[in-house]
Amino acid sequence: MLLAIEQQQTYIRNLQDNLPKTSAKIEAELKPIIRENEQLLRSITIKLDELANRIGLGKYNREWFDTYMAAELENLLNIFGYQDEVMANLYHTYAGITLDDIAGDEEHTAMAESLNLLFGISIDVKEFLRKGHQTYFEEHSDEFFGTKNDTSNGEDPPLKKRLRAKTAKQLAAESKAAIENSQLEKDAQSVYKRLIKKLHPDLEQDEALKPQKTALVQQVTKAYEENDFFTLLKLQITHLDDNESDAAKIADDMLSRYNTLLTKQLKEQQQHIKQISYTSGGIVEDFIDKNGKFSPQKFAAKIRFYKKESDEFRNDLLNAESRPKTWFKEQMKSIKDCVQRSMVENLYNDMFNRMNF
Repeated sequence: MLLAIEQQQTYIRNLQDNLPKTSAKIEAELKPIIRENEQLLRSITIKLDELANRIGLGKYNREWFDTYMAAELENLLNIFGYQDEVMANLYHTYAGITLDDIAGDEEHTAMAESLNLLFGISIDVKEFLRKGHQTYFEEHSDEFFGTKNDTSNGEDPPLKKRLRAKTAKQLAAESKAAIENSQLEKDAQSVYKRLIKKLHPDLEQDEALKPQKTALVQQVTKAYEENDFFTLLKLQITHLDDNESDAAKIADDMLSRYNTLLTKQLKEQQQHIKQISYTSGGIVEDFIDKNGKFSPQKFAAKIRFYKKESDEFRNDLLNAESRPKTWFKEQMKSIKDCVQRSMVENLYNDMFNRMNF
């Protein structure tokens, strides 16, 4: 268990150090490329609609094309929102769905309820859809995550107001956590006193061992003053004699409480990751390795991927202008393949889900 706690502690520390850096790099280096790609994809979708009307589809291609366009436009509306009237009108053309239709469907109602449970905030589904997912989270980040702290009018920010109105269950949980932390500090004090008494160099008869005991006491004191519970635990367990059953119990209790504290800290960091994910397209996890560190290699690979995608999109638009009929024919072949693959995947997913039930 001690090894697992050490790994968790290292992971949390690395996350705390690396999340700000990761978020800043995504904002400065990756987001501009992603935004450009989104605009390019929007232009390609408009061009496909334009050429379908100009060149024509034929009876057998219509179903493939409509299915593809509806799915593609739905994704684009998640990005640009229904405030993008061109995308909204095209979606209505290919899917027959309006903002009012989708705002009241089961999926978005469930989404609003989930966010309400997670953040304690009532979601205006229509505004969420009108703005687009990312824009909505960016504009309401102070409400969701308490990132703004404007008290210029003498009032508490929204997050603090919500925190004041805590449920009995939340208050009970906080009270329990406070008791646990208080007991952990008492355990640490008990361990500290025991180790100082046991390892004090003045009690050592062997002169050759006194420098070693002095160094150990300095290590114990430093760990205690810095609330480094893990180091205290390791020292306690390392210097535990077989006959010290009461000390062993204190160490076990402290180990359990410290594990609870680390789990809470990990949840807080995971909440931070969620915040960055909601406002960065959900890609922050791609650059955090198993040790909680930022991976420059993974980040560079993602940059290359999106730049390559940009080049392909720009090339598509150039071909659509220079040789529209040939380009549209090629696109129709790709669209058929794409829709067929999607249909097969959905079929297998449905079979898998039925088997699980």
